[in-house]
Amino acid sequence: MELHQLKEPNKKHNVVALFWWLTVSMIAGLLLGAAVVSVVTKFEVRHSDSAQLTSHPTNVVQKYASALQLALQFFDVQKSGKVENQRISWRGDSGLRDGSEADLDLSKGMYDAGDHIKFGFPMAFTATVLSWAILEYGDRMDAVKQLHYALDSLKWITDYLVNAHPFPEVLYIQVGDPEVDHNCWERPEDMDEERPLTQVNSSFPGTEVAAETAAALASASLVFKEIDFTYSRILLGHAQQLFIFADTYRVSYSVSIPQVRNYYNSSGFGDELLWAGVWLYHATKDPSYLNYVTEQNEKAFGGLGSVSWFSWDDKHAATQVLLSRISFFGARNIPDAENLDLQMYRESVEILICTLLPDSPTATTNRTESGLIWLVPWNALQHAVASAFLTILYSDYMMTSQTETLYCSEKLYKPVDLRKFAISQDMAADDGMSDLKSKLSQSHETWKQNIERSQSQVDILEARIMEVKACIHGSEEDARKDLEVLWRRVKTTSTVLSYLRSKARIMAVPYLAHTSCGIKKLDGVGLVDKDGIPLSGWSRNVDLSSFDDPGEESWIGINRQLGSLDEQDAVYIGEILKSVQMVTDVMEALVKRVLLAESETRMEKEKVSLGQEENMRKSAQLESMSMKLEEMERFALGTNGILNDMRQRVADLVEETTRQRQRASENEEELSRVKREFESLKSYVSSLITVRETLLSSEKQFQTIERLFERLVGKTTQLEGEKMQKEAEVQKLMQENVRLSAMLDKKEAQLLALNEQCKMMALSSSNL
Repeated sequence: MELHQLKEPNKKHNVVALFWWLTVSMIAGLLLGAAVVSVVTKFEVRHSDSAQLTSHPTNVVQKYASALQLALQFFDVQKSGKVENQRISWRGDSGLRDGSEADLDLSKGMYDAGDHIKFGFPMAFTATVLSWAILEYGDRMDAVKQLHYALDSLKWITDYLVNAHPFPEVLYIQVGDPEVDHNCWERPEDMDEERPLTQVNSSFPGTEVAAETAAALASASLVFKEIDFTYSRILLGHAQQLFIFADTYRVSYSVSIPQVRNYYNSSGFGDELLWAGVWLYHATKDPSYLNYVTEQNEKAFGGLGSVSWFSWDDKHAATQVLLSRISFFGARNIPDAENLDLQMYRESVEILICTLLPDSPTATTNRTESGLIWLVPWNALQHAVASAFLTILYSDYMMTSQTETLYCSEKLYKPVDLRKFAISQDMAADDGMSDLKSKLSQSHETWKQNIERSQSQVDILEARIMEVKACIHGSEEDARKDLEVLWRRVKTTSTVLSYLRSKARIMAVPYLAHTSCGIKKLDGVGLVDKDGIPLSGWSRNVDLSSFDDPGEESWIGINRQLGSLDEQDAVYIGEILKSVQMVTDVMEALVKRVLLAESETRMEKEKVSLGQEENMRKSAQLESMSMKLEEMERFALGTNGILNDMRQRVADLVEETTRQRQRASENEEELSRVKREFESLKSYVSSLITVRETLLSSEKQFQTIERLFERLVGKTTQLEGEKMQKEAEVQKLMQENVRLSAMLDKKEAQLLALNEQCKMMALSSSNL
């Protein structure tokens, strides 16, 4: 059956928003695993070498169509390069110089998430799974007018991947430096930092990223085969070169380029090699690719018999589904050995599906209370949606090939049961989201109250700080006024002291006049000021405020000619000394007050500093609480699930502990007997283990034999029908034989009668 001929709806889509969009690759997985645009369909099987599934949708479920539209619109948001006919009004040209350092045009492609790095590994995975969705369900995308956008997004990626592969053994796998980019959050249109390139080559191989890119280009070549044959051949040529490169140098890119481990670390390259090989087989029908994924590498990389979860890093399950498709529709001209390998891949798919079906005897416990498949807290929907996607595909394969049942440990399931599981993942996600919204609302209200309480404390603290600042400001004003008064008094005192010193010198040396010191002698006048105005009587009524001017010059003293201190001067000097003592006391008091004011100022400043620190601490607490709120909202989905799981496990452990205690008391009584029987049981257990291993190894063979027996029964039924048909023909021949025998007997009787007549006639003739 040609892959590009199979068209059918039914997938459901959930777009995951973590604290961002985590990866473009998982968005692609969510899109493809959830594109259920039509739920009610009929299937019409055409008996030919290439079975084709035709659907007739009776209605379109709008919420799935809207989800598909939003998912494809996300790709438009992530586009790099020169955008044309852009549906996103706020996106423009960006990354136009990407690849210029290697003379390559790597402007296209898509940014990984909220950052602006182009990671080749998940981007190629996005293209592969998007191609698969278009190949299987392109007509359903077209029915809701989304096929054009899907093709445009796919070509946007494949154009980039082709340009990133300039030589057979060179592939550029990354544009940009994550360390630099993640420290500068900005619009892609505003980027101006350096965007270095990272490549894998023969010296530094990267098997998984080269193989994934080969798978992307091979699958896309099928998509564009009928749209643009030339472009399809270009894609296929690059895919074949990349597959040879990947298979020749088998080294993980996480080993060759260790820095990628911090972002998209690979768990191994075997699944990517098989994934690329099976896509190349579908694209070329070259049997060597089928032999590569079956006889050559099935045991090494196939992951047969174990459950694996489809994701950007693990393609085992998807590879097995894609190979089972060949087993369903294209196994006629395949050698028996490879057919048997395809059957083993198909059985591995059915083991996975039995694990997914909720009422299966082997159902996984990795699911929420609502039934949602859930393995890891981050990207919580990726495995659920990917599992739903694979289950829907396998259900369609069963219905198209008229395979009526699937066997799960003595229980049979029909294709409709698989489809119900896929739909249930959407319903479980809705239930989980409703519960999450309720819990988030309660948590948000609690956090809001805590924030309001903290904000109230901050407001009180800020009011207190304002009061302290006002007090400090008032204290500073008072201190400034006191200092001004003190300064004026100090200047006055200094002037008076200068005057007293000059007067003392004049009194001590009555006849000495130093013009160089500004002393002027005026007969009969006594003390004069700088303008020569007599000062007699002034000192007794001196006004200290007259010395306030800082530019005031010193007073000039002069003695009486040939005179000594009179009583008036002695009294004046005494008053002056009293004034000096008073000023000195005032100065000491003011100095103490200044020191006290400075001490109080320092204390208040320390209080302000402490208040500011407390305010900063409260602000930091508020910011931290806000960040924690956002972080807790992001973790809520995972956390609630974990808590529910832990509660259930705790309850189970409590119950189990109770049972164990009861058993312990019983076992104590039987311990002595068990010790005696232990040695005999050891040999018995060893034999049981051997039998178990034999049964386990035989189980797969039994299932294979059972299916072959079913086919044999069908063939036997067909042969029995042919046998009955042959028996009927034999019966008819026998009846014809009886009729002919009767006719022969009749003829013989007639011959005998004629013979008798002849004899009579002969006798008559002889007598005559």
